[in-house]
Amino acid sequence: MNGGGSRRGGASCADESGSDQDGGSGGGLRKPLLNTGSWYRMGSRSSLAASSMAAIRESHVSAFLCTLIVALGPIQFGFTSGFSSPTQDAIIRDLKLSISEFSAFGSLSNVGAMVGAIASGQMAEYIGRKGSLIIAAVPNIIGWLAISFAKDASFLYMGRLLEGFGVGVISYTVPVYIAEISHQNTRGALGSVNQLSVTIGILLAYLLGMFVPWRLLAVIGSIPCTLLIPGLFFIPESPRWLAKMKMMDDFEASLQVLRGFETDITAERAVASANKRTTVRFKELNQKKYRTPLLIGTGLLVLQNLSGINGILFYASRIFRDAGFTNSDLATCALGAIQVLATGVTTWLLDRAGRRILLIISTAGMTLSLLAVSVVFFLEGNISHDSHSFYILSMISLVALVAYIITFSFGMGAIPWVMMSEILPVSIKSLGGSFATLANMLTSWAITMTANLLLSWSAGGTFLSYMIVSAFTLVFVIFWFSVFGSLSNVGAMVGAIASGQMAEYIGRKGSLMIAAIPNIIGWLAISFAKDSSFLYMGRLLEGFGVGVISYTVPVYIAEISPQNMRGALGSVNQLSVTVGILLAYLLGMFVPWRLLAVIGILPCTVLIPGLFFIPESPRWLAKMNMMDDFETSLQVLRGFETDISAEVNDIKRAVASANKRTTIRFQELNQKKYRTPLILGIGLLVLQQLSGINGILFYAGSIFKAAGLTNSDLATCALGAIQVLATGVTTWLLDRAGRRILLIISSAGMTLSLLAVAVVFFLKDSISQDSHMYYTLSMISLVALVAFVIAFSFGMGAIPWIIMSEILPVSIKSLAGSFATLANWLTSFGITMTANLMLSWSAGGTFVSYMVVSAFTLVFVILWVPETKGRTLEEIQWSFR
Repeated sequence: MNGGGSRRGGASCADESGSDQDGGSGGGLRKPLLNTGSWYRMGSRSSLAASSMAAIRESHVSAFLCTLIVALGPIQFGFTSGFSSPTQDAIIRDLKLSISEFSAFGSLSNVGAMVGAIASGQMAEYIGRKGSLIIAAVPNIIGWLAISFAKDASFLYMGRLLEGFGVGVISYTVPVYIAEISHQNTRGALGSVNQLSVTIGILLAYLLGMFVPWRLLAVIGSIPCTLLIPGLFFIPESPRWLAKMKMMDDFEASLQVLRGFETDITAERAVASANKRTTVRFKELNQKKYRTPLLIGTGLLVLQNLSGINGILFYASRIFRDAGFTNSDLATCALGAIQVLATGVTTWLLDRAGRRILLIISTAGMTLSLLAVSVVFFLEGNISHDSHSFYILSMISLVALVAYIITFSFGMGAIPWVMMSEILPVSIKSLGGSFATLANMLTSWAITMTANLLLSWSAGGTFLSYMIVSAFTLVFVIFWFSVFGSLSNVGAMVGAIASGQMAEYIGRKGSLMIAAIPNIIGWLAISFAKDSSFLYMGRLLEGFGVGVISYTVPVYIAEISPQNMRGALGSVNQLSVTVGILLAYLLGMFVPWRLLAVIGILPCTVLIPGLFFIPESPRWLAKMNMMDDFETSLQVLRGFETDISAEVNDIKRAVASANKRTTIRFQELNQKKYRTPLILGIGLLVLQQLSGINGILFYAGSIFKAAGLTNSDLATCALGAIQVLATGVTTWLLDRAGRRILLIISSAGMTLSLLAVAVVFFLKDSISQDSHMYYTLSMISLVALVAFVIAFSFGMGAIPWIIMSEILPVSIKSLAGSFATLANWLTSFGITMTANLMLSWSAGGTFVSYMVVSAFTLVFVILWVPETKGRTLEEIQWSFR
């Protein structure tokens, strides 16, 4: 094989490899413990050329066949995962097991897999990828035979442990092997075959389990690994592992076989052979150069299971029963088939669309699906099981469950394993890969074992917790590609969660003081930053403060304002936001960034002493039963010559009906009297961001340039000034025209403006950029963009915050207000981070999607949003009872 491997500059490499092998025992390096044969060693190069292997000389075909053979391992993995579901009743009956004994049987595969995961990296390092798979196959076969011939629980347990050990090794080794043999253009598709095979194994276990006795099913379970062992002798070893082991002749032969004998492998050979074989100890993984790949590789595999996939599948049969499917086994098989199809689509898309966009779509879809399931379960808690509404909600949960499975399979099922095998450097792949696989198996076991406990506590709460993990995964995926800019949103979401309880227990003024301190520290950290860690810390602290402020300020203003001025004063909140944006734009054109960060401190530095000169919210004081302070505060706000007795009585009556300091739990928000204000308050804040305002402003610079405005910074400042002016007009109009009419005008104007921008972008795709028509269309898009910003500022910018602060009853304002603010920031983050991806896909399509949301907002306002102008907060809240 020396001649075959050295066909393209191979002679020098052969000499080099010979010297490497002669000295292979030096330098503290060990030779591989096992080196399995391959079909390409069974004959000469000339005989191979005339053989049937001529058909697989193209790189993608040869690697594809290798992938199909090692995919028998993941099929075994899936079969192990799916075996216990259809066999539970039969095994319990035949072996007279208790439920707890069978549960132990089911969980032991995870225990064995954790042991296998610990061993997998070092096994793959010292005996090769193929050797590891052979060793993993043997206990799998023995394990299945032990289960098949089991006479009591001990045989079941031993077999399940052995199976699990093999699965643990397979789950690391297969994706690594596929990544190392694949060409870069097909690595994603071939890598996702790993997860596709797992889903096929699960589906086979479900299907066969409906017709085959459990002992025969266990025998069938041994078939994949029985075929895998001989199959491994007909495929090459990983060329990268061979190069790392200094087996240079075998390395070149393996790579040439995989790429085809007519392919020039010089460049790929040079890269692969450059890898040095070094031993890395566990504590050395903490080196800076390894942190990011370890965090991403391990993080994705942990988040894959923390999103609750095993808990969801565990609970699927009950959802099917509630939806009227009496044959839950058949429904589970259908779910398995959906997984296979969705993973197959991912396999086709992965090298076309890319890993990141599929992960974003997958995690976003999982978040929305889990939110829907969670809301349904909270609603079902208050509805009779015999009612038509209960059936409708069950159908909704079924659709949401299927949507979750599809979106999980669309990215988070396959891609974390692909990423782990791609992203870990070769020097730490064995140790880091073992750690990542162990973390995956450990979280899988934890989720499986806690699912029943969590679901018995609160089904809605369980799905909500999984939804939060999925939302965090979405943040995690985007985070590493846009860290600094996104951290303020992350901090704001944390601040939003805390804001309601802070404002409840330490007051509106106290919350604002606490929010100001991290803002000041954050700006100082940014100003004096010496590296990115200071920037990140500063941005997080700033974001936390902003999250608290964004809830507390509109609530405070609404609670201190007289009913005939509440709209105007409330809109000062959004007006101040636009003034702050404009100041940042203007000063940023002339001031160095460190000085600009110092200037950013000034508002909060002035805020803290200013708070000592204003009264606390009278409504909060009344709720806290501080009645003397309440009346004093209200009298100061209204003036000492004003009779406040009527307003005092209204507030006291509202507070009394809210039971003063009654603590509302999250599930109690589902009470009928709270639903409408919650839907309106949260709905408007979410639709405000879904209309795409952040995406539009993000793309404004490009539109300005296309319209011939070369100074895009100046144009952006002009746009900021337009926002300030339009919001100022809203401030003047709010208590004259009312909230509802301004929201209708605003959302209608946004819809028409976005329609114009979308049409322009679709037309520009077919017009030369040098033509006069292209310039005319660019000017139209510029005018439409300005019209959108004016329309947004005219209503949807300020009024959702005012409505939220007016409409939420005092008894739930802290909890519901936090949730509404969090929803707004989460949506803002999602729109901002996906804008660039969507616009690169289709600018016209992106603006159409924003237009559809704006049109829906128009309908939402017309049908459901009431007028609150001229009514006291107590009157507004009483109207929903």
